[in-house]
Amino acid sequence: MRLKWCKKCNLIGLMLFAFAVVPVQADDAAACQEDNIEAQCVSRKTESSDSVSTGTLANSEQVENRLDIDSNLVAPMFPSSFARGYFGWKERIKKDNGVDIGGDYSIGYLKASDSPGEDDAVSGMYRFFGSWEAFKGEQGNSGALIWKIEHRHAYGGNIAPGSLGFETGYIGLFLPPFSDQGTRLTNLYWRQRMKGGNLVFVGGFVDVTDYMDVYMLASP
Repeated sequence: MRLKWCKKCNLIGLMLFAFAVVPVQADDAAACQEDNIEAQCVSRKTESSDSVSTGTLANSEQVENRLDIDSNLVAPMFPSSFARGYFGWKERIKKDNGVDIGGDYSIGYLKASDSPGEDDAVSGMYRFFGSWEAFKGEQGNSGALIWKIEHRHAYGGNIAPGSLGFETGYIGLFLPPFSDQGTRLTNLYWRQRMKGGNLVFVGGFVDVTDYMDVYMLASP
């Protein structure tokens, strides 16, 4: 659900968003067991009862939230022993070294029915991201280094979807993340939690779209 932008809604919108980003695992686990596909499910180890929720005001694509979502109980589309081994290896690395890593690959394709320039556009985007929790105190106080590296590329002689708007005569951008930019550093910052996790500081190279919808603040 997208909230309407207004000055009086700012605080309310942020409060609602803070609750929305905390994932729920219990229902997913029950569904997995009811469908009798326990052998195909990849599960994150249950944390101790005194752990503190890591939900933040950031959106689902913020690195720590993305890692948390990817690590939840899931039923793979193509179950394999490799996937189970991979997630098990990731869990051991996180437990032993405090390093949590992830990656994904996305493809974007757009086609215009008619255009003064190019009619279609296609590109791919690989992202490698992670966090290193260098310090973890009691009651949710912790410090971590967050990073995200991307490679954005068009296929062959095609243009990327982010450029198709100009080709069709539109003064704006379609799918801005899908460009032909190449390698880029999207995140590299330190995140510090204090006061039981209720006070959070971030400093470094931060992607503004992790924390606010900048597209609602601008006109094409």
